[in-house]
Amino acid sequence: MTLALSNLGLHILIALSVLGLLAVFFAMRQRLPLKLQRFNCRERLPLESIRDKFYPGYEMGTFLELWREIASKTEVPPELLRPSDRFDDELGPIKGFPIAGEMDELNEAFVRRCKQQKLDFRKAKVETVDDYIKLFAPPQIS
Repeated sequence: MTLALSNLGLHILIALSVLGLLAVFFAMRQRLPLKLQRFNCRERLPLESIRDKFYPGYEMGTFLELWREIASKTEVPPELLRPSDRFDDELGPIKGFPIAGEMDELNEAFVRRCKQQKLDFRKAKVETVDDYIKLFAPPQIS
């Protein structure tokens, strides 16, 4: 009889796990379109023109690496990002969809880059995309 209960318990555990994964999947599918609605009125700009307009003295490769890192970690297409976008506002989590650690990957990249450049990440003030770019991609010296 104990064996039957163990199998039943295992089946219940598997069923609950599958239901939990499905709930997370559907929440994520609803969350991302809501986040992208914040950018509906924006024109998609080529990354080269963003760099030329806002960061003309910055090396293209480093700029693109940082810009794409931010876009990837915040789940916003890079063509829709702007220097003034705030990590706690436009790029932040959607209210009503508290996804634990949504910004953790970007925070980890930030800490790693600070350590590489021997910066104290606790003292670095980065609130916008512009702050991030300027901290990690200083302009080229002409």
